[in-house]
Amino acid sequence: MERNHRSRGLYLMSVDYQCAENRELICQVNGVVVKNVEAHPAHEVASEQIEIRLKPGMNRIRLSNGNSWMPDIDRMVLQKK
Repeated sequence: MERNHRSRGLYLMSVDYQCAENRELICQVNGVVVKNVEAHPAHEVASEQIEIRLKPGMNRIRLSNGNSWMPDIDRMVLQKK
């Protein structure tokens, strides 16, 4: 996801996800790993809060897992801290 912000600063990103087995989710902001999330099986949508720092202008937020499947992402929400 690319995000264009007028102001830099600290944001709280909520990532809602679901998975049927243990999976890992790696969150990168502008090429820097900010958090590794260990997701566990659940029958309901789970949520992870990730604190990120954005710069003015274009920012790239990447959720990935280079070795296996990652959890199914339901929603991402950014809130200024």
